[in-house]
Amino acid sequence: MLLYLILTIFATITSKMYMTKRIHSSLGYLTPVEFETAWRLAHPVQTTP
Repeated sequence: MLLYLILTIFATITSKMYMTKRIHSSLGYLTPVEFETAWRLAHPVQTTP
């Protein structure tokens, strides 16, 4: 159980650090965070009154 917890924490920290800074050619050489920000600006949520 302790090993699972340690591995889960390590995977989460590694994923958050790596995936937010690593550029991807499939995303136009943007980081995932940059791509998501650009996508959200281009596709605003529409609310109906």
